[in-house]
Amino acid sequence: MQHPFYMQLNVSANEANRLYWNGQYFSLEIVMIFPKQLESKEDVQNILENGSLVLKLTPFKNQFRAKMLANLADTESTEKANIIGLTISMNLKTLKVIEIQDSREIQTTLNQEGTGTIHSGESNSLKLTDKEKLKLSQSIEKLANGNLLPHLRQPFVSFEPEFLDEQWQERIPKRQKKSALIPFQAVFPHSGGIERFHEKQIYAIDDLYCVNPECDCNEVTCVVLTFDPKTGREITHGGFKYHLEKKIFKNIPNFPSNFNSQEWFKQFNKLSPVNLSYAFETRYQFLRNNIKS
Repeated sequence: MQHPFYMQLNVSANEANRLYWNGQYFSLEIVMIFPKQLESKEDVQNILENGSLVLKLTPFKNQFRAKMLANLADTESTEKANIIGLTISMNLKTLKVIEIQDSREIQTTLNQEGTGTIHSGESNSLKLTDKEKLKLSQSIEKLANGNLLPHLRQPFVSFEPEFLDEQWQERIPKRQKKSALIPFQAVFPHSGGIERFHEKQIYAIDDLYCVNPECDCNEVTCVVLTFDPKTGREITHGGFKYHLEKKIFKNIPNFPSNFNSQEWFKQFNKLSPVNLSYAFETRYQFLRNNIKS
Protein backbone atom coordinates (compact mmCIF):
# COMPACT_ATOMS: atom_id res chain seq x y z
CA MET A 1 0.00 0.00 0.00
CA GLN A 2 1.35 3.43 -0.99
CA HIS A 3 2.16 5.76 1.87
CA PRO A 4 0.47 9.17 2.00
CA PHE A 5 2.29 12.38 1.08
CA TYR A 6 2.30 15.55 3.16
CA MET A 7 2.55 19.26 2.39
CA GLN A 8 3.14 21.64 5.29
CA LEU A 9 1.46 24.94 4.45
CA ASN A 10 3.52 28.00 5.26
CA VAL A 11 0.98 29.56 7.62
CA SER A 12 2.60 31.89 10.16
CA ALA A 13 1.15 32.06 13.66
CA ASN A 14 0.15 35.71 13.61
CA GLU A 15 -2.94 37.86 14.00
CA ALA A 16 -3.74 37.75 10.27
CA ASN A 17 -4.18 33.97 10.39
CA ARG A 18 -6.20 33.75 13.58
CA LEU A 19 -9.31 31.60 13.62
CA TYR A 20 -12.16 32.62 15.91
CA TRP A 21 -14.35 29.83 17.25
CA ASN A 22 -16.25 29.05 20.43
CA GLY A 23 -15.43 32.44 21.96
CA GLN A 24 -11.68 32.08 21.49
CA TYR A 25 -8.95 32.93 18.97
CA PHE A 26 -6.62 30.22 17.69
CA SER A 27 -3.44 30.32 15.61
CA LEU A 28 -3.15 27.66 12.93
CA GLU A 29 -0.72 25.12 11.58
CA ILE A 30 -1.94 23.20 8.54
CA VAL A 31 -0.79 20.05 6.77
CA MET A 32 -2.35 18.93 3.49
CA ILE A 33 -2.51 15.13 3.07
CA PHE A 34 -2.35 13.35 -0.30
CA PRO A 35 -3.32 9.66 -0.39
CA LYS A 36 -1.08 9.20 -3.44
CA GLN A 37 1.46 11.18 -5.45
CA LEU A 38 -0.30 13.37 -8.02
CA GLU A 39 0.63 12.44 -11.58
CA SER A 40 -2.33 13.47 -13.74
CA LYS A 41 -5.11 16.02 -14.19
CA GLU A 42 -7.53 13.51 -12.71
CA ASP A 43 -5.40 13.14 -9.57
CA VAL A 44 -5.28 16.92 -9.15
CA GLN A 45 -9.02 17.35 -9.65
CA ASN A 46 -9.75 14.68 -7.04
CA ILE A 47 -7.64 16.55 -4.48
CA LEU A 48 -9.17 19.91 -5.36
CA GLU A 49 -12.70 18.59 -4.95
CA ASN A 50 -12.02 16.61 -1.78
CA GLY A 51 -8.81 17.74 -0.11
CA SER A 52 -7.76 16.38 3.27
CA LEU A 53 -6.31 18.84 5.81
CA VAL A 54 -4.99 18.41 9.34
CA LEU A 55 -5.29 21.58 11.40
CA LYS A 56 -3.54 22.29 14.68
CA LEU A 57 -5.32 25.01 16.69
CA THR A 58 -3.35 26.68 19.48
CA PRO A 59 -5.14 29.24 21.70
CA PHE A 60 -3.82 32.60 20.53
CA LYS A 61 -4.23 34.36 23.88
CA ASN A 62 -2.20 31.71 25.67
CA GLN A 63 0.40 31.74 22.92
CA PHE A 64 0.98 35.50 23.21
CA ARG A 65 1.17 35.28 26.98
CA ALA A 66 3.64 32.38 26.79
CA LYS A 67 5.96 34.40 24.60
CA MET A 68 5.73 37.43 26.86
CA LEU A 69 6.41 35.43 30.03
CA ALA A 70 9.28 33.56 28.42
CA ASN A 71 10.91 36.80 27.26
CA LEU A 72 10.52 38.45 30.66
CA ALA A 73 11.85 35.47 32.58
CA ASP A 74 14.36 34.42 29.91
CA THR A 75 13.25 30.85 30.45
CA GLU A 76 10.82 28.27 29.14
CA SER A 77 7.20 29.03 29.90
CA THR A 78 5.03 26.62 31.86
CA GLU A 79 1.86 28.04 30.35
CA LYS A 80 -0.70 25.27 29.83
CA ALA A 81 -3.01 25.18 26.85
CA ASN A 82 -5.57 22.85 25.31
CA ILE A 83 -4.50 22.34 21.70
CA ILE A 84 -7.08 21.05 19.23
CA GLY A 85 -6.24 18.80 16.30
CA LEU A 86 -8.72 18.56 13.42
CA THR A 87 -8.88 16.40 10.34
CA ILE A 88 -11.21 17.88 7.74
CA SER A 89 -12.14 17.40 4.11
CA MET A 90 -12.56 20.55 2.01
CA ASN A 91 -13.43 21.45 -1.55
CA LEU A 92 -10.50 23.70 -2.52
CA LYS A 93 -12.45 25.14 -5.45
CA THR A 94 -15.49 26.28 -3.53
CA LEU A 95 -13.60 26.58 -0.21
CA LYS A 96 -16.40 24.76 1.56
CA VAL A 97 -15.75 22.32 4.40
CA ILE A 98 -17.19 18.96 3.39
CA GLU A 99 -16.78 17.21 6.73
CA ILE A 100 -15.01 17.46 10.06
CA GLN A 101 -13.75 13.89 10.12
CA ASP A 102 -11.93 13.87 13.45
CA SER A 103 -11.41 16.27 16.34
CA ARG A 104 -8.96 15.70 19.19
CA GLU A 105 -7.71 17.67 22.18
CA ILE A 106 -4.59 17.53 24.31
CA GLN A 107 -3.30 19.63 27.19
CA THR A 108 0.31 20.61 26.64
CA THR A 109 2.92 23.11 27.77
CA LEU A 110 3.62 25.93 25.36
CA ASN A 111 7.30 26.37 24.53
CA GLN A 112 9.16 29.67 24.27
CA GLU A 113 7.72 30.25 20.82
CA GLY A 114 4.20 29.82 22.16
CA THR A 115 3.53 26.49 20.43
CA GLY A 116 3.01 22.99 21.75
CA THR A 117 3.19 19.50 20.32
CA ILE A 118 0.35 17.04 19.78
CA HIS A 119 1.09 13.34 20.18
CA SER A 120 -1.90 11.51 18.75
CA GLY A 121 -1.52 8.65 21.24
CA GLU A 122 -1.94 11.07 24.13
CA SER A 123 -4.85 13.05 22.75
CA ASN A 124 -8.49 12.66 23.68
CA SER A 125 -11.39 12.56 21.29
CA LEU A 126 -13.23 15.90 21.30
CA LYS A 127 -16.96 15.41 21.02
CA LEU A 128 -18.46 18.32 19.09
CA THR A 129 -22.17 19.01 18.74
CA ASP A 130 -23.62 19.62 15.29
CA LYS A 131 -23.89 23.30 16.16
CA GLU A 132 -20.23 23.47 17.20
CA LYS A 133 -19.19 21.70 13.99
CA LEU A 134 -21.23 24.13 11.92
CA LYS A 135 -19.72 27.17 13.63
CA LEU A 136 -16.22 25.70 13.31
CA SER A 137 -16.73 24.98 9.60
CA GLN A 138 -17.97 28.54 9.05
CA SER A 139 -14.91 29.97 10.82
CA ILE A 140 -12.56 27.83 8.70
CA GLU A 141 -14.37 28.83 5.50
CA LYS A 142 -14.18 32.52 6.43
CA LEU A 143 -10.43 32.29 6.91
CA ALA A 144 -10.07 30.16 3.75
CA ASN A 145 -11.71 32.93 1.73
CA GLY A 146 -9.38 35.48 3.34
CA ASN A 147 -5.77 35.16 4.44
CA LEU A 148 -5.58 31.40 3.93
CA LEU A 149 -6.58 31.64 0.26
CA PRO A 150 -3.05 31.77 -1.26
CA HIS A 151 -1.84 29.00 1.07
CA LEU A 152 -4.60 26.68 -0.08
CA ARG A 153 -4.54 27.53 -3.79
CA GLN A 154 -1.00 28.46 -4.82
CA PRO A 155 0.21 24.82 -4.67
CA PHE A 156 -2.25 24.14 -7.51
CA VAL A 157 -2.12 27.38 -9.49
CA SER A 158 -0.21 25.87 -12.43
CA PHE A 159 -2.88 23.14 -12.74
CA GLU A 160 -5.81 25.50 -12.22
CA PRO A 161 -5.04 28.95 -13.77
CA GLU A 162 -8.33 30.33 -12.42
CA PHE A 163 -6.65 30.27 -9.01
CA LEU A 164 -4.46 33.21 -10.10
CA ASP A 165 -4.78 36.28 -7.89
CA GLU A 166 -4.79 39.79 -9.31
CA GLN A 167 -1.42 40.77 -7.83
CA TRP A 168 0.66 37.82 -9.02
CA GLN A 169 2.55 39.72 -11.74
CA GLU A 170 3.61 42.32 -9.18
CA ARG A 171 5.55 39.56 -7.40
CA ILE A 172 7.78 38.88 -10.40
CA PRO A 173 11.21 40.12 -9.23
CA LYS A 174 11.70 43.52 -10.88
CA ARG A 175 15.30 42.90 -11.82
CA GLN A 176 14.21 39.70 -13.54
CA LYS A 177 11.30 41.05 -15.56
CA LYS A 178 13.61 41.38 -18.56
CA SER A 179 15.41 38.14 -17.82
CA ALA A 180 14.53 34.74 -19.22
CA LEU A 181 14.59 32.84 -15.91
CA ILE A 182 11.78 33.19 -13.37
CA PRO A 183 11.93 31.42 -9.96
CA PHE A 184 8.48 29.94 -9.38
CA GLN A 185 8.46 30.40 -5.61
CA ALA A 186 9.43 34.05 -5.92
CA VAL A 187 6.15 34.62 -7.74
CA PHE A 188 4.11 32.07 -5.76
CA PRO A 189 5.68 31.96 -2.28
CA HIS A 190 2.95 29.67 -0.90
CA SER A 191 3.26 27.05 -3.63
CA GLY A 192 4.82 24.50 -1.27
CA GLY A 193 8.50 23.81 -0.69
CA ILE A 194 10.34 20.93 -2.38
CA GLU A 195 12.51 19.62 0.44
CA ARG A 196 14.37 16.58 1.75
CA PHE A 197 16.21 15.84 4.98
CA HIS A 198 19.69 14.46 4.36
CA GLU A 199 22.67 14.02 6.69
CA LYS A 200 20.99 16.07 9.45
CA GLN A 201 20.31 19.00 7.11
CA ILE A 202 17.33 20.27 5.18
CA TYR A 203 17.81 20.74 1.44
CA ALA A 204 15.41 22.49 -0.92
CA ILE A 205 15.00 22.91 -4.68
CA ASP A 206 14.50 26.35 -6.21
CA ASP A 207 13.02 25.77 -9.67
CA LEU A 208 13.48 28.46 -12.32
CA TYR A 209 11.80 28.66 -15.72
CA CYS A 210 12.72 30.25 -19.03
CA VAL A 211 9.94 32.55 -20.26
CA ASN A 212 11.72 33.96 -23.31
CA PRO A 213 9.09 33.59 -26.09
CA GLU A 214 11.85 33.10 -28.66
CA CYS A 215 13.29 30.12 -26.78
CA ASP A 216 11.90 26.59 -26.93
CA CYS A 217 14.31 25.01 -24.41
CA ASN A 218 11.52 23.08 -22.65
CA GLU A 219 13.61 22.72 -19.49
CA VAL A 220 13.69 23.73 -15.85
CA THR A 221 16.75 24.97 -14.00
CA CYS A 222 16.97 23.48 -10.51
CA VAL A 223 19.20 24.92 -7.80
CA VAL A 224 19.64 22.77 -4.69
CA LEU A 225 20.03 24.84 -1.54
CA THR A 226 20.78 24.15 2.07
CA PHE A 227 20.79 26.55 5.01
CA ASP A 228 23.41 27.60 7.51
CA PRO A 229 21.95 26.42 10.86
CA LYS A 230 23.44 29.41 12.71
CA THR A 231 22.55 32.25 10.36
CA GLY A 232 19.79 30.72 8.24
CA ARG A 233 21.66 31.93 5.17
CA GLU A 234 21.07 30.02 1.93
CA ILE A 235 24.02 27.97 0.67
CA THR A 236 24.06 26.68 -2.90
CA HIS A 237 24.77 22.96 -2.78
CA GLY A 238 24.45 22.12 -6.47
CA GLY A 239 22.18 22.37 -9.47
CA PHE A 240 21.16 21.02 -12.84
CA LYS A 241 18.96 21.56 -15.88
CA TYR A 242 16.22 19.02 -16.52
CA HIS A 243 14.68 18.61 -19.97
CA LEU A 244 10.95 18.15 -19.54
CA GLU A 245 10.31 16.06 -22.64
CA LYS A 246 13.53 14.05 -22.94
CA LYS A 247 13.82 13.54 -19.16
CA ILE A 248 17.58 14.15 -19.26
CA PHE A 249 19.86 16.14 -16.96
CA LYS A 250 22.54 18.69 -17.82
CA ASN A 251 25.20 20.30 -15.66
CA ILE A 252 25.13 24.03 -14.97
CA PRO A 253 28.39 25.92 -15.67
CA ASN A 254 30.28 26.97 -12.51
CA PHE A 255 28.29 24.51 -10.40
CA PRO A 256 29.90 21.40 -8.82
CA SER A 257 30.51 18.92 -11.65
CA ASN A 258 30.37 15.91 -9.33
CA PHE A 259 26.80 16.69 -8.26
CA ASN A 260 24.64 13.59 -8.89
CA SER A 261 21.60 15.28 -10.43
CA GLN A 262 19.63 12.10 -11.11
CA GLU A 263 19.98 10.84 -7.52
CA TRP A 264 19.05 14.16 -5.96
CA PHE A 265 16.03 14.46 -8.27
CA LYS A 266 15.00 10.91 -7.37
CA GLN A 267 15.27 11.53 -3.62
CA PHE A 268 13.37 14.83 -3.76
CA ASN A 269 10.67 13.19 -5.87
CA LYS A 270 10.19 10.37 -3.35
CA LEU A 271 8.71 12.82 -0.83
CA SER A 272 6.98 15.27 -3.17
CA PRO A 273 3.16 15.11 -3.11
CA VAL A 274 3.21 16.04 -6.80
CA ASN A 275 5.41 14.05 -9.18
CA LEU A 276 8.23 16.50 -9.95
CA SER A 277 8.31 15.84 -13.69
CA TYR A 278 4.59 16.57 -13.84
CA ALA A 279 4.86 19.62 -11.54
CA PHE A 280 7.78 21.14 -13.46
CA GLU A 281 6.10 20.61 -16.83
CA THR A 282 2.86 22.30 -15.76
CA ARG A 283 4.75 25.21 -14.19
CA TYR A 284 6.79 25.72 -17.36
CA GLN A 285 3.70 25.76 -19.59
CA PHE A 286 1.75 27.89 -17.12
CA LEU A 287 4.42 30.63 -16.96
CA ARG A 288 4.91 30.56 -20.73
CA ASN A 289 1.19 31.03 -21.27
CA ASN A 290 0.70 33.77 -18.69
CA ILE A 291 3.82 35.93 -18.58
CA LYS A 292 3.94 38.52 -21.35
CA SER A 293 7.44 39.54 -22.36
